[in-house]
Amino acid sequence: MTNSRDVDMGRPLQEFIVTFGVVIGLRAINDPTGERTLAELESLRNTLRESLFGWKPDDEHERVILGNGDLIGFTNDGLWWIDRFSTNTWYRGNAT
Repeated sequence: MTNSRDVDMGRPLQEFIVTFGVVIGLRAINDPTGERTLAELESLRNTLRESLFGWKPDDEHERVILGNGDLIGFTNDGLWWIDRFSTNTWYRGNAT
């Protein structure tokens, strides 16, 4: 006797979210307050977001969306920043 829920639904299908980051490193030379470095960082981040937000890597992926950004390192002469982005696709398994 079989269970009525034992129905073959075909190959398994799962949404797969791909998250990636872009790291920006800047040196702060002759910038004791960090003001110029922060302005340069914001300019680079804006350019990066304009380039990647809404970009569609290929027909199998959705358009890229914005994620979080974080300061990942800071020294007396510079900083490291990461901006994250995500897209999703579907993975179809071979098992039935």
